[in-house]
Formats: sequence, structure tokens, C-alpha cells
Amino acid sequence: MLNHHPYQVYLESRVIHLPDDLVQIQAYIRWEKAGKPNYSPDQQLLEFEEARKELQVELEKGKSIEAIRNKITKREKKPNVSKNPDTKRFSSVERIQRKKRDLMQLLNKYTPGPVKETVPEKPPTLSAVNLFCKAKEEQSGGPALRKNIYKLADRELLGLEKYVMTKLFTRVYASLPEEVNEDNQLHQKVALIQQFIRPENLDIQPIYQNETSWLID
Repeated sequence: MLNHHPYQVYLESRVIHLPDDLVQIQAYIRWEKAGKPNYSPDQQLLEFEEARKELQVELEKGKSIEAIRNKITKREKKPNVSKNPDTKRFSSVERIQRKKRDLMQLLNKYTPGPVKETVPEKPPTLSAVNLFCKAKEEQSGGPALRKNIYKLADRELLGLEKYVMTKLFTRVYASLPEEVNEDNQLHQKVALIQQFIRPENLDIQPIYQNETSWLID
């Protein structure tokens, strides 16, 4: 009578070293399938290890390294059908030499760089005359139609010109009484100054040195 005893067979396991370029190709394929995301350095290492595990599974199934290499680097052909049903053309996709590419360079290519902050420019400093002109324009509710700055010795004289519309069609527009009084006073003072100062004695442009532009009507 034979005694049936369980027995164990110990097989010597072989450790096959996977080439790094093959692991990089597999990691690149995983990165393309994921939509080419921007990985951090830690995520890149994790993807590299996951690609190594996938290739190790293929080796455990009995496939050789050359068979795996030929599988993932083989040429793919896709038919390109023309819009005309009578003529059909087939174009082959250019073979990608993935083994010559560096995975880290491809992943870092899409890493966003530092954002440059744009510092707004400071507004120019206005002189006393320009500040006064700006205040008068805000007070009158609109910009002056014409303004000139004349230099008198070490001082500046500001001239503002504006037009007051008193009637437009059926609507009537009028300035404030305070502005009318100020305009009248300014008119009287300028007319008084013109009796003693002539344009040829002032530092102004020659185009303004004539009776028409100098005297107030």
C-alpha cells in the first residue's frame, strides 16, 4: 500500500533586471494616457515605479524583454479615409523613438514657470498749476476746452478757456451764479493787467504775440 504524502517543489526564482529606458518608455505611455498632466518630482517617481510594476507583471507572464520592447515601440498604422468615397488613402503614423527621450525632460517641459507680477506704474506728480487746473475742471463738471501755461519769470500763468452754452433747442443751460461772478472778476483783472503788460515783453510763443489773441473783446 502506497502512502500519499504531500510534497513541495522549490523552483529557483530568477530576478530579471528591467532596463531603465524601457521603464521610461512605459512611464511615458502612462503619462500620455493620463492626458499629459504636470507631475511634481514625487509624483514622477511614483509613476516610474508603477511603470516598473506593469513591466514586471508582463515578465511574470513569460514574456521576454525584447518581446515587451517590440510591443510598446512597434509602428502603428491608421487608415486615413478621404472625404471622396471613390478614393481612399492610407497614411502611416511616424514612428516615435520613445527610448531616446528622457522622461524627466518631457514632464518638466509642461511645468508652469513662476508668474511675473506686474507692478502698476505710479501716476506722475502734478505741479501746483496742474493741480489747480484739475480742481477747476472738477468744480466746473468737465475738462477745459483749451488750457495753456505761460512762464512769467519764476512763476507760471495758467490760462483756461471754456464755452458756456446758454441755449440749445428748447432746453436752457446756465452756469452757477458763483462761477459767473468769478468769471467777471477774472475778466476785469486780466483787462487791467493788459493795460500795463504787453505781449512782446513776456516769455510767450510768437504765435500768441498779436492783438487779436492778446486783447479781450
